[in-house]
Amino acid sequence: TDVEQRIQNACAATVKKAIAFESTDLLEEAIEKYGQQTNKKAAGKFELESRIYFARGMKQSGEVVTLVKKLNKSYLKGEAGEKFRWSKRLNSIENLDANGIDLVIQLAREATELAENKSYWQHYYKILVEYGRTKEAEEVKVLLDALK
Repeated sequence: TDVEQRIQNACAATVKKAIAFESTDLLEEAIEKYGQQTNKKAAGKFELESRIYFARGMKQSGEVVTLVKKLNKSYLKGEAGEKFRWSKRLNSIENLDANGIDLVIQLAREATELAENKSYWQHYYKILVEYGRTKEAEEVKVLLDALK
């Protein structure tokens, strides 16, 4: 509803302020307020996403990876588009460690398994090449070419 959207927007704005001011108190306030106004599943997803954005803003890439893993396990089952978007977001973080790179690739692969979308396959191929996974990239290229 319109009211729920306004609440979500207000809480998201508070998360942005938390990042700007490096304030965990503001982050917790946003999470708490959103949780009071919505169902448990939506609140849990908002909490994880907010913590991801905060950790990213604080340049804590290891924490971002840990939280995206939790998000994927708990809230992204069957969500090809969400997996694709999180793979791209995670891939944009500088200096990802091996766990982060593996998660970028895992999310991209899972997106292609859930939906036949050329953009998903192109992204999957691109990151395999980017991270030197040549054999896998060659296999994906054959499938990608077949989609044309």
